[in-house]
Amino acid sequence: MASWPTELQQCLETSGYQRTIRDNVLRSQMSYGPAKMRFMTTNKIVDHSGFIYIEEDLIAVLDQFYSDNGSIPFDWINFQTGAPATYRFRSAPAYRAVGGLEYTATLQLEEVPS
Repeated sequence: MASWPTELQQCLETSGYQRTIRDNVLRSQMSYGPAKMRFMTTNKIVDHSGFIYIEEDLIAVLDQFYSDNGSIPFDWINFQTGAPATYRFRSAPAYRAVGGLEYTATLQLEEVPS
């Protein structure tokens, strides 16, 4: 399994970081009475979004990592505990110029349950 590139920032910035537990309940409307509800999966799916600072010359490194691992899980760290975790990209990185040769790369990830 691939690991997050060591050349890149090793944690999402706390400013703008968002963690969301994805709704895991399937609701079926009954002809009478309350809706029937059940879990779709026994594992909770957690989405993470945030950004890292990245120098212009390292954008190619992140783009290549995304090309190689766009739908394949990769190892990184849990952004709250620092423990090892496994993630998958939900979308391609989005870049925004900050100034000079520095950019932010916005990442949309999902944590793969272990």
